[in-house]
Formats: sequence, structure tokens, C-alpha cells
Amino acid sequence: MSASLTLLSDGSHSRHHHHKDRRAATALERAAPPETPAAAVAAVSETARAFFDRPPPDDYLAEWARRLAQPEVETAQDLRSVVIFRLQTEYLALGTTHLVEITDPHTVHSIPHRSNQVLLGLVNIRGQLRLYVSLHGLLGVGSTVPGALGTTKAGHHGTFGHTTYSRMVVLQHRGEQWVFLADEVLGVHRFSAGLLRKVPSTYMPANSHTHAVFDWKGHTVGNLDADRLVTSLRSHCQ
Repeated sequence: MSASLTLLSDGSHSRHHHHKDRRAATALERAAPPETPAAAVAAVSETARAFFDRPPPDDYLAEWARRLAQPEVETAQDLRSVVIFRLQTEYLALGTTHLVEITDPHTVHSIPHRSNQVLLGLVNIRGQLRLYVSLHGLLGVGSTVPGALGTTKAGHHGTFGHTTYSRMVVLQHRGEQWVFLADEVLGVHRFSAGLLRKVPSTYMPANSHTHAVFDWKGHTVGNLDADRLVTSLRSHCQ
């Protein structure tokens, strides 16, 4: 009997504590406020703040200083490719995408009753007759007629300290081709777009047809705007 009583007493004690714990847990659940979105956001913010406020590794600042000190790598979009040429004493440039050929001077055939200071005649380029125009006349640079019509112009030693050769340049823009004579073609030049400057008010040659200038071997080069150039050529050849 006493053993049974002891077991009964132990079981009653256990059940008593179980019910007490259940009551305490229920009371805590009632007292705790339900989690809201704002509370969740606050908890995440606190975690993020603790993450970013922790001290950085010893080499962290040194690594960023090294990266920032490295020169920026230029992309293809930052580079410009132009052909630089000379008209009298003026240095000008056109984008390589607008030039399809540079050749020795060809015989020029005049157009009766159509020629003017810009439209000089026709020239045969690879079996195709093309309009031959004078950028000298269009831009107001030196002589209107670069060289005599119907002749070729040999190299000559002038004031530039070296033998120069005139070249015919074939300009193509929006499906149209135009041929003009440059007193000298100085080659292809690639440079960063950041080196382009606004056209200064004192820059007179080809001012209305130039959208920027840049420096090249001690010369100020006018970077011609192909759209403006062809629009002007078209108006003089109508």
C-alpha cells in the first residue's frame, strides 16, 4: 500500500508541474506581441548595421587605395579614329568611318554651266563618276581651286619642310560619295574622346562645320562634322 501511495504521489506531483508549465507558457504567449512586418524589417536592419559596423580587415583600405590609384582602362567607346589632312595651312580631320578611299589625283572633267567655287566637276574613281568638290572653296580655306583642272599634282617641297603630295579623298556619308583634294594626308590618328575640346570663338577655319578641336603635334585640328559638311556640299551642288 505504501509503495502504491508513493507512486501515486510521484505521478500527481509530475502532473501538477506539467499543468503549471502549460499555464506559464500560455501566459507568455498572451503577453508577447505578434511579429509585424515593421518589426521584421527592424530586426534585419539591426543585423545589417551590425554587419557593416564591424571593423574591416587590416588590408581592406590598402586594397581599395591600390585599386583607385590604377589608371582607368579606356573602352572602345572612348576612342576616336580620324584621318588628319591639311588644306593650305589648316589641319582638319574626318572620322575614318566616313572615308572609303585615299588615292592619287585623277583627271577632273568640268561640268558645263554647273561648276562653281565648290562643285568643280567629275572624277572617275574605280570606273564610277563621282562629284569632285572643293573643301577649300566650301570652308573658305586658301585657293578655291586646288590644282589645275584636268591635271595631276606632283609632290612639291614647300614651306612645311618636307615634300608633300596632294591626295584625292573619297568621302562617303549616308550612301553618297564625294571626292575632294587635300593638300596633304597625314594619316590615321586615334585618341581619347576626352581630348576633344569645344571650338573656341577665335577658331576661324571651317568654324560652322567643326564640332570640336583637338591638339596634334603642335597643331590645332578641327574635327569636321560629316552631317554639316555633306549638307553644305549638297546645297552647293543642286
